Amino acid sequence: MESMIVGDASLVCWGSFADAVSVMTYLGVHAEKLTGPYKPSLSSEHKRRLFGRVYNLDKAIVAFTGRPPLLNPRFCSTPPPLDLSDEDLLAGGSVLEKAVSELDSRGWSLRGGVYPSSICRAGYLMAVVLNEIIDISLGSGSNATVETIRNLKQRQLNVIAELPKCLVYDPDDPADLPLPRGEIRPYDKDLSDPPVETNVVSLRIFIRLTHLQNMFLLERLLLQYGCPDEGDVLLVSYEMITLTLMFWMHKDRFRDIRRDMEWLLMAFAVPGGGILCLELLSPTFQGKHPKDSRLSRSSIVQQLSLLVGFLDWVHPSAPNGDLCASCKTIIQRVLDYHLNNIDPMSDLGSLDQFSSGLAGRLNFRFELLNTFDWLNAG
Repeated sequence: MESMIVGDASLVCWGSFADAVSVMTYLGVHAEKLTGPYKPSLSSEHKRRLFGRVYNLDKAIVAFTGRPPLLNPRFCSTPPPLDLSDEDLLAGGSVLEKAVSELDSRGWSLRGGVYPSSICRAGYLMAVVLNEIIDISLGSGSNATVETIRNLKQRQLNVIAELPKCLVYDPDDPADLPLPRGEIRPYDKDLSDPPVETNVVSLRIFIRLTHLQNMFLLERLLLQYGCPDEGDVLLVSYEMITLTLMFWMHKDRFRDIRRDMEWLLMAFAVPGGGILCLELLSPTFQGKHPKDSRLSRSSIVQQLSLLVGFLDWVHPSAPNGDLCASCKTIIQRVLDYHLNNIDPMSDLGSLDQFSSGLAGRLNFRFELLNTFDWLNAG
């Protein structure tokens, strides 16, 4: 709750989370010891949930701030919680036994429900991959190779592919927020009468965004390790922005996550915005993108314009409000520069011309997600 007031990157928030990790490890919640076959109970599953949420948050904070993680998985033996509902855990006895019997071999419920444990499990599986990404990105003396990163990428794709369908946001599924239009645009759905609860939709979108953040970091690592740029970072960035903007454009439908808006904006939309800005200044394709026909210079301008509106919506006194204002200024400058340039493809020096005089203007402190480093490239 403190992060909602002072921001996720603040020292106060960092200290509070460190206290939570200290208490959890002191109590031994991170090291589950089994002497026989595991029998779920209300107590044991809540301990697993507690560990899972703290572990997930630890990795999310690292991605957000670039600081070292506080939990090392080598010293953590507690598995993620099983996909059981609160009602079944509270009921116990035969009710809980029946629910356990309806889990698959991986621990997912076959009932198709979305429970708090479901979100924790999904987040934990992706946090395990994120931890290895962090080791490569922030660790010293990494022995990672391109093949190592590609294997991590495949593991992340496997994680999202093996999630239960009820947790997957599928914009092309007619049962999931259908469009009453002839032409379906996957990231512009009508939320006026969703066939499922809006909070379930927001959870599905959040899981998708968490997956995209891992893919974003992996694609950037591949570029750092010398792989050719095939446009995948741009595609992931575009999807991150369009999905995050849904929360703002339909904020009346997503009232439950109102206090998470600033964090969603800075963790997912702004990093993608830096990549889209760079694409406008130094184009890599003409017309429509060869890998995704939805992506064009026009669509990039539209999404960045909406992102400016989202950034402007954040109050200056809100967490990271000053950084939002700086990002808004930079993105507005990029849009003005691009729209006032008749033939951007012919201006090979546009990036140098634009960034001159702006070096140091944006103090983007979130190292892993910093996509505005091109401002200081000169």
